[in-house]
Amino acid sequence: MSDRLLPAGSTAVVEQVVSGRWFSVSRMFGAEGTMLCWYVNFERPPSWRGDGWDTCDLDLDLVVEPDGSWRWKDEDEYGHGRRLGLITDAEHKAVQAARDEAVAMVEARRGLFAESAEERWLPDPRWAIPSLG
Repeated sequence: MSDRLLPAGSTAVVEQVVSGRWFSVSRMFGAEGTMLCWYVNFERPPSWRGDGWDTCDLDLDLVVEPDGSWRWKDEDEYGHGRRLGLITDAEHKAVQAARDEAVAMVEARRGLFAESAEERWLPDPRWAIPSLG
């Protein structure tokens, strides 16, 4: 592991996106490589392309602390999307099942949640800085 630190205020993210799943899981790391939290983003399942994937954020998140405690985030925004008709009844049903799946994964420490919060992670200093465009 490199001793190089990310720029102050930076966050490094390791994200897991799975075909057919209504959420992605990210491990968020601070500038020193220490884990900040797991972040579960509820979204439409990915549509894969040769250079990445497309999805749509559904404004609902689950934040999991390093000690395993968790809390919902942005439930009001999700409800607003439902009221506006941006999230269909079928999508809502899929999200409800995904919520149960994500919480079960957290509580059983499966998937990315099985990894120790004590592990540090920093990007390889040989990696190129990504750019948009």
